[in-house]
Amino acid sequence: MMGSNFVLLWVLISLHCFFTTDGIWESRFVRGRCKCLKTTNNAIPREHFQHVKVLHETQNCRRKEIIIFLKNSNIVCVNPKAKWVKVEILNEKVK
Repeated sequence: MMGSNFVLLWVLISLHCFFTTDGIWESRFVRGRCKCLKTTNNAIPREHFQHVKVLHETQNCRRKEIIIFLKNSNIVCVNPKAKWVKVEILNEKVK
């Protein structure tokens, strides 16, 4: 009985961690929606980046989304209109 309680607790904690990555992902299973619920304008040092994913506008999500996967396993959505994002990630010239 104790073993099954441990397994149930482990499954619940794992699911909680899976679905609450900084409250950013709307859902990993819902198709046809934007991925980011909220974005940040705060600059993130490039040395903390593990991977950057740029999602362009689609029929189902009418905005560009930029998702940064950090080395510490966090996931952050950043505002594509933020000056540092344009310069650092999108390589756009900013006036």
